[in-house]
Amino acid sequence: MSQFPFLAKNRSLVDHQNEVCFTNPSEYPNFELGDADDTLCLDTMHSEFTDVIDALALSNTISNNNDNSSRLHHPSIAPITEATKPFNINAALPSCVTFQMELARICDRHRTNLKLFTEVNQLIKKHSIGRELSFSSDNLANRNRFVKKLGPCFQTKTLKHKDVSVPLELGGYAVTPVFNLEAQIMSLLLDESLMHPDNLAEGYDIFTGKATGPCLHYGEIHTGDAWEPARQYFCGDNYPNNFPVALVVFADESHFDQKGTLKTMPMMFTLSLFNQKSRNDVRFWRIMGYIPNLGYGATTKEDQRPINTKTPATHKLQNEHNCISAILEPLVQISKRGGIRMTVKGYPVTAKVWIHFFIGDTSGNNRWLGHFNSGANIQRPYRDCACDIDDMDNANPTCTYLTRHDYHGHISLRSCLEGTREKLDLDSSLSKNPIRNAFMNENVPLSDLTCGIYRMTPPERLHTTCEGCTKYMFESLLKTILNCTDGCNLIREIENEHFTIHFEWSRNSERDYPRSAGRNGLMNQSKVNG
Repeated sequence: MSQFPFLAKNRSLVDHQNEVCFTNPSEYPNFELGDADDTLCLDTMHSEFTDVIDALALSNTISNNNDNSSRLHHPSIAPITEATKPFNINAALPSCVTFQMELARICDRHRTNLKLFTEVNQLIKKHSIGRELSFSSDNLANRNRFVKKLGPCFQTKTLKHKDVSVPLELGGYAVTPVFNLEAQIMSLLLDESLMHPDNLAEGYDIFTGKATGPCLHYGEIHTGDAWEPARQYFCGDNYPNNFPVALVVFADESHFDQKGTLKTMPMMFTLSLFNQKSRNDVRFWRIMGYIPNLGYGATTKEDQRPINTKTPATHKLQNEHNCISAILEPLVQISKRGGIRMTVKGYPVTAKVWIHFFIGDTSGNNRWLGHFNSGANIQRPYRDCACDIDDMDNANPTCTYLTRHDYHGHISLRSCLEGTREKLDLDSSLSKNPIRNAFMNENVPLSDLTCGIYRMTPPERLHTTCEGCTKYMFESLLKTILNCTDGCNLIREIENEHFTIHFEWSRNSERDYPRSAGRNGLMNQSKVNG
């Protein structure tokens, strides 16, 4: 259907006059009016256009009578026609228009992408035959019933999680969802779209775990120093069917509300055989389990209850490691069975699974290693080595990394001490919490056989830069500006420019851009963090 009830032949701009020549639609045999609904819309538009022409003619008549302009505002002048409503809420709409209006309301209520409206309409057209759908609407169900129906159809029962009750230190249980690790790994290795050669690491043989050429520089995971010792230990060279499956594990807290009640920590993994571009894609990641919000319902600093009712920090950390132990149990069982027998790209192999390294933020890595996150008693600021605070500014440090023996020696020595103060002094000297670390279980396959989880948590740049270097950069910049003659005016100009950029950014209609904040000044040192 054409947008207007007329077709424009040409448009003349001679003498600054806009002349539109109308033509009869019957002169164009290819022009289709559509169904009865479209004809009704055409009649309505034609009558509205006629009213516009009459209003223009009346305006021209008044403009030609400039000599009688003084009588235009006389109180005796009354309009000829009665004004009507500028809208019609009782319009007779066809069912297709009503459906699309309700669909638009639903999309707007849930603040979805604007393209969703068009995609839903295209989906209905795809599954419709003429004026009817290719299926009965009685078969449509809600989301929960629909997901349950899909499970038996695609045989995805093994991909469903199991709720494991984990005992807490001060009594009670925490329900931890744990996924079948074997099924999750096979869902990656048996997916042909994911195992495409373009998604695999360059210069890497996925069946042997060896490089296909000389490694002259650091690149993919197999070019690192820790790869060959781990591959040699878990796969060996005399077992051609052993298939290396090294896991890259990530975990971080996710908040779903502003109060911190709806909070969880997903533990997920990807495979080292994928290249960096693929590892940045969510399709190449799978879930190992979810650590629940263990602090929900606990006391806070604002509580007025006695201090002995609060959960000690060591017990909170131990509860988290108890949940991690439950999530790592499927990996332990795979290691005890000797791996996973499967067929990859037509070759029968035995997948040897181990954790190669962990990625996460500084706070999460400290908790996993049992390291002190904050406090005045920290004597070893970094979690992996024995360097003290005076060695932190050394540009070429010679670190002594902690080992499994150091961890077990700490626990054994602490158990021999009787006084509470002596135990606390020992913990402070090592800057470690006395917990049963889930990753120090000898049955958990880790790439570093000597240090265990130590040396397996590389530093991340977000908090190191934003909460470390950036803070001092702004502090140095502020001192430099204040030492200038016109430093205050320069700071004011910088702040105005910062707020201008923030407000211009907030007017962007695209929803994929991150939300910025302008409530704090750019030079406010207390608010510059990660």
